[in-house]
Amino acid sequence: MKKILVASAALMIVAGAVSTAPAAEATPGVQISGDARVRAVYRDDFDFGNSEKDAENYLDSRVRITMKGTAAGGAYAIGRIRLQDNKFEDNDTDSAGGVVDPGNVWVDKAYIGIPFSDNFTLEGGKYRVTYGTGFFYEDLNMAGLRGIIKTGNVEINPFVEWMSEGQNSKVALDKLEDNDSVRLGANVSADFNDNWKGGFLVAYQMDDRTESVSVFDEETGLDVNQHMEPNEGLLASVYFQGKQGNFGLAGEAAYSDGD
Repeated sequence: MKKILVASAALMIVAGAVSTAPAAEATPGVQISGDARVRAVYRDDFDFGNSEKDAENYLDSRVRITMKGTAAGGAYAIGRIRLQDNKFEDNDTDSAGGVVDPGNVWVDKAYIGIPFSDNFTLEGGKYRVTYGTGFFYEDLNMAGLRGIIKTGNVEINPFVEWMSEGQNSKVALDKLEDNDSVRLGANVSADFNDNWKGGFLVAYQMDDRTESVSVFDEETGLDVNQHMEPNEGLLASVYFQGKQGNFGLAGEAAYSDGD
């Protein structure tokens, strides 16, 4: 946990260093937006023989509602609710009773943003991020703190993100010792010109969770011994994308040191 506190303090120092100008004027208020879809999926021999499942055909639907509240000083709060993100079936409840799907209403975004200046914004909470071309980091759900630092044509995104919180663990020892799994890193991107941009991402993930532990299985009523491989190590990627006339090109190389 000491490493986490040091990284958080460093992030706040960066905020103080660039907070030399007032944030851009924002229009206070609440905005509500959203999107919806109904989708038909047909798959035939889609797993290249890796399982006995030859085909998969279904309909699904989804509704997402995003709410953004902005204060007079520019600080903002964003939350997004997802409704019935699931395959078609009558899994709701009505006056005649029925089965309730506990996952048909849930939240996948809940975070705040504080613009310390026109060049630096600090976000914290549960958010989703895409870095690079989307090959390595595409719409990933994360929980933690991240900075948005803009200088000229360069954007820097330092982050501290909790992959697993020890206080939410079902393992008693992890909860007692506050054994977390935390990712520290930064993404750096730049616009080379109007048509071409690129960058790189470097991160290191620490995993202090108990590797071998006895866990109580509620279904069987027995203690089951589980061995967990630590998910820790270096993550990195380098990427570029651009276009020239009718020709476009994108590339990304990624590396993961852990499982």
